[in-house]
Formats: sequence, structure tokens, C-alpha cells
Amino acid sequence: MPDRTGLPRRAVLPALVALSALAACGTRPHTPAAALTIACGEPGGFYRQFGDLLAKRLVTDGVAGAAHPIVTAGSFDNLDRLGHGRAMLALSQLDAAREAATGAAALGRVYANYLHCAVRRDSRARRLADLAGAAVSLGPPGAGVALTAERVLAAAGLDASAGFTPQRLDLSSAVAALEHREIGALMWSGGLPTGPLLELDRRIGLRLLDLADAAAALRSRFGPLHESAVIPAQAYPGSPRVTTVAVANLLLCRPDLPDGLASDIVGVLVRDAADLIPNPALGIQFLDPNTLIGTFPVRLHPGAAARYRRIHG
Repeated sequence: MPDRTGLPRRAVLPALVALSALAACGTRPHTPAAALTIACGEPGGFYRQFGDLLAKRLVTDGVAGAAHPIVTAGSFDNLDRLGHGRAMLALSQLDAAREAATGAAALGRVYANYLHCAVRRDSRARRLADLAGAAVSLGPPGAGVALTAERVLAAAGLDASAGFTPQRLDLSSAVAALEHREIGALMWSGGLPTGPLLELDRRIGLRLLDLADAAAALRSRFGPLHESAVIPAQAYPGSPRVTTVAVANLLLCRPDLPDGLASDIVGVLVRDAADLIPNPALGIQFLDPNTLIGTFPVRLHPGAAARYRRIHG
């Protein structure tokens, strides 16, 4: 599933072997950090899975003596923790990072989040407009999915006047609510496939609504913050191919992170890319020096920028 800015997991892995050797040249780690905290996301989501993998590699590669992934509500929660010194690293959707404008620096663009609008397979809803009058989970307070979901629903003309009822549920609560018919749909922004949704699909059968029209509207209004992307058929068994909205995920850090440490973390992203991709992962990954640097409008940390310049020669 290629797009203009990244590669699917099956395509990116062969290229990483050569890149890891390049990233290792002349890059002996600086004095390791005693400990790094990584603000991630909800259990079952790719933020937490990626954070776990990154923490392991940071310690194994001697970049940190310890690394601690933190369970959070998602992007806005992570940005708040970063801004208040309760995390040194954080994951965030690009649109949320721009909206929050916290002054965080970027270490790299790591992969894409895919917006899911999931309904029960026996639901009558076939398009977004059919959710008028329904209760829809937009994710918990502090999650970046709500920002993207609200923009998508607005593009479809769904607001208070249409009787649309937003619910602010975390993923596990939203899964239970959809299973018990307490909501009509759940919206979730994450990797492909997302484990809790895969399990729910196996229990009751899910259908993903096509968001092609909304994706085009968001691209027109917000530019490259929102990309049109494809969720392939059978990403969730029985689910057809649909178009959706993809948002890049950034690995962010506090702006006062030492340059040497920022450089060493970039080295891990490039050198150990194959070990940082959750499995299974059908979606687009950006763990390549040519795409990791695409963090605009969030600026790269100076130490990260210097490392990418050395890698590119």
C-alpha cells in the first residue's frame, strides 16, 4: 500500500539493512541518559506498542540506562506531559502537534495513523451521513483522534443540528459500548490492524465506513496535515477496501533535550528501524532517513537535524 510519502512494512524492511550500517558509521553514543520517559498511548494501540519497542532499543543500544513507556490518553495528553516536564519523549499526531503549538521539537516522523470509523456489520450505516442521530465515540479527552474525527464529521455535515451525539470513550470502553449497541460507531486513529478492533471484529463483525469524500475535503482545507490513504480489504477479516484519512505520527522531545542525546535517538530510529515496527503492521512506515525528516511544520531538534545531515552526507 504505497503512497507519496512512505512505504508499507513489507516494502520498507529490505532497505533498512543497508541504512543501519550507514547510520552506525562514526556514531558512538554519547554519555547515556540515566532514564527516559516516553509518553505513548492507550493499551492495544500502536503508540504503546511503538513506545515499548523504542524503549527496549534505547536501553539495548546504550542510549539510556532505562526507558519507561507511559500509558496516556494520546496526542494532546502527551504534548501536555512533554510541556510540563512529565515526559522527555512523546508521540503525537502531526495535526495535534500543530494545533497545540507547545514548542516541542521533533526527532522524526515515524509512521501513519489511520482514522477508523467502525460500525457493527449488521448496522444500517453505510456512510458518514447515516450516523446522524447516533452516538459516536471520538476517543477520550486528551486523544488526538478527536481532532481528526471532528473535522471529518464536520466535512460530512454532522454536527449538533444533525442530532449527532459525541461520546468521549477510551478504546476499551468504546469497543464494549459498540459491542453492546450503546453507541452507533466508534472512531479511532491508529495502526493497521488495531488489536482490540481486530478482536471485536472476530466477535461481532465490523464494517469500516469509507471516508473518501471527507479525506478530499480535509486535504483541500488543511493541506498535507491530512492525507488520503487506503485501508486494504481484509485488514480486518471480511472488511472491504475503504479510503480514509491518514495523519503522520511524530516522535517529539523537549526542546532542551541535549543535542547529543537527540542525535543518538535518531541513530536508533534509523539503525534499528526493523525492530521498531509493531507486528503485524500493514500501514505506512516512515522509518527511513528520507521520510523521517518530514516533520514540518514542527521543527526538528537541532541535534536530530545534525544527525540527519551526517547520514545524508
